Formats: sequence, C-alpha cells, structure tokens
Amino acid sequence: AVDDAGGTKPVPDAIKTAIRATGATGGVFSPIFKTRGAVPVPVPVPINFLFGQATFTKVGEDMAKQLVEVLTDLKPGQITLIGHTDPSGTDDYNLRLSEQRARAVASYLAERGVSVKVTIVAEGSHRPFKTSLLLEKPTQEQLWVLDRRVELLMP
Repeated sequence: AVDDAGGTKPVPDAIKTAIRATGATGGVFSPIFKTRGAVPVPVPVPINFLFGQATFTKVGEDMAKQLVEVLTDLKPGQITLIGHTDPSGTDDYNLRLSEQRARAVASYLAERGVSVKVTIVAEGSHRPFKTSLLLEKPTQEQLWVLDRRVELLMP
C-alpha cells in the first residue's frame, strides 16, 4: 500500500499490520465495523494512488478488487467514498485530485457490476492518515503515500 513503484517495493511491517485482515469478510471491510450500534466512521481502505494521479498502485488495485467482492456480498444501499491527497500542491489542486480519486474508485466499482448509490467527498490534504492506526511510526514518504487514499463509509 505504500508503493509508488508499481508494487515492486516491499510493504513495511507497520503497514501490513494496519491492513491485516480483522474479520471473516475482507479485513478492513469486515461487518465488525457496523455492529453493536456503532456510528459508522470512515475506514481507510488501502486503495492507494500514484503521486499526482488518480491511478491505483498495484496494491491499490488489488484492494479495489477486494472491495468489489465485499460490496457484492454485502449489497449496501449506499456508500460514501472520501478522497484524500498528500500535502503536495495547492488546496484547489488537492481538492480536485481527491475527488478524481474517489470517482476513480466509484467508476471501478460500477464497471465491475457493483450497483450502489455512491456519494463522493473530496477532502484534499485536510485529513492526513492517522498514524495512531499503525504500530510503528512511518517515514515521511510512507506517510504521504498513505495520504494518497480513498476511505469508505458504509451506513
């Protein structure tokens, strides 16, 4: 998930731990996130993007494929996709790019037959990845790569 080189760099252990499967259905996509009356919160889906682009990294595309499977199984009525960027670029540029990233995920889902109402939210660089989700502190570059993401919200 932290690889702008097309999937050729090893994923650091801290990142693997953060994205490891946590439930029977799709790890971070597990139904555990909507049990016991919990209020839905954005889940940082490891669909990451190349620098300055709305193009998935290899790991990002693999996770998008998993998202298709999970949404096909769960059949939610609606989802929200929240796009993010690293702090490079102006606020206007980052808002546009974060919207393009969320729309790229929405298009990917639709092209693969996922029928769900999608709301797109563009955050730009205003909400960086929370390092508290990781066991080890990432390098600055790893953190910026994690900022190039889309989050999923399922009510």
